[in-house]
Amino acid sequence: MNEFVQGERAVVDAVGETFDKVTPLIVEGPLPMPIFCSQESLRVFEPLLGTAPAGIDRYLLLEFSGVWPAKAWPGVDVPAVVREHVDAALAAVPRCRLQIVRQHRAQPEGVWLAIADLRHGGVRRWQLDSYETLLELDLVEALTAPVEGGAALWLTCTHSRRDRCCAKWGLPVQAALRDCAGDDAWQASHVGGHRFAPNVLLLPHGIMLGRVGPANVPEVFAAVASGGLPPLRFWRGRTCLAPHVQAAEILARQAELRLDFGAPDVVEDELEGAIRRVTLRFGEEVRTIRLQSRRLLPLAKSCGEEPVSLDGWAAALP
Repeated sequence: MNEFVQGERAVVDAVGETFDKVTPLIVEGPLPMPIFCSQESLRVFEPLLGTAPAGIDRYLLLEFSGVWPAKAWPGVDVPAVVREHVDAALAAVPRCRLQIVRQHRAQPEGVWLAIADLRHGGVRRWQLDSYETLLELDLVEALTAPVEGGAALWLTCTHSRRDRCCAKWGLPVQAALRDCAGDDAWQASHVGGHRFAPNVLLLPHGIMLGRVGPANVPEVFAAVASGGLPPLRFWRGRTCLAPHVQAAEILARQAELRLDFGAPDVVEDELEGAIRRVTLRFGEEVRTIRLQSRRLLPLAKSCGEEPVSLDGWAAALP
């Protein structure tokens, strides 16, 4: 079932069992703004395609098991010299994003660090003795060197101090992923798009998934473990692609499931009036997708915010 399903029961089914567990709120007088932005996004059938963060070719993952403030990296308690070292590397390497991560354990041994290279499809990991050990690592060289191979990582956003949806819906999903993927499943700081929670980032594929309920996790994990891709109905897009190209890839794969699994190359990208014409190369196959932007119902982008006008992508009519 995809995100365009109709009816209240189908909306719940679209994210597995998660939204069955919402505690009703009893109020007197006019109903307030929805407590969870992700529920409101579901209620108006906001589409997922083309909503992933864009322009990211590499991820730097750094473990921090303590409290994450709303702005995770600026607020976590690491030595100032280590923060400066990491910030300098991020400034020197374009299209790189830092994610703070942690496991479901109170006292980790040392500090876990990883780099995911989306363009070369690899993950490299380090187990450091301390944060100060980071100073011995040339992060710029590590972030720019091609990385190939390595087991897939599953990052679930559980960043409650950034948005309440992320912990409410993300924690049960991360627990389910841990049962499937073991130590390759991590809690992650804000990944982008609270209203699509639960959000799962699959690396090194760079595929952002949204509205993945705990009941969906075995299906999603099994598809990837068997050498395939996650079910398309959960795709928000690949973070190495622009939003409209993310949408074009998803639409192309919906029409033809056998396309090459890697991120497509953009052959042509043209604007013809209100229509975006995107030609993509999947290995030896070339596909052209026609897209158009459409105005959605006003939505709150985060819990507690006022609704704003948003646009989404859809296949252009013939």
